[in-house]
Amino acid sequence: MLLIWTGALLVWREVDGTRRSVHEEIAASSRVAVQILQVVEEGPADRSLALLQRMGRVRATELSVYDTQGVRLYTSPPSRYKVGRDAPAWFAALVSPSLAAQVIALPGARLEVRPDPSRAIVDGWDDFVNLMA
Repeated sequence: MLLIWTGALLVWREVDGTRRSVHEEIAASSRVAVQILQVVEEGPADRSLALLQRMGRVRATELSVYDTQGVRLYTSPPSRYKVGRDAPAWFAALVSPSLAAQVIALPGARLEVRPDPSRAIVDGWDDFVNLMA
């Protein structure tokens, strides 16, 4: 019986640690991305788009630019880290942070900075599987 309780405690600690780690990483990444991208709002939309295209992927965030009619003008490239791998939905639901997208107004457009915890969750899943093995 002690072995079962010990195993359950280890599982809980791993999931809770992963949840905290994912939240901290995503919150920090979003803050940094927004701070960097607020520079973009100072210029015209075409210059802002060119800067975003040169910048590419900003860690753990998805960037999208929409015009005043809501037409998507730009989306950042997907992450290349552990491409094609995802944690099971039940695990992702346990550890995913609930962080809203942030919007930066641009002249004639808006930039959405949306947290993307998927790669950090895959790392957490890998650690969980290793613990269970």
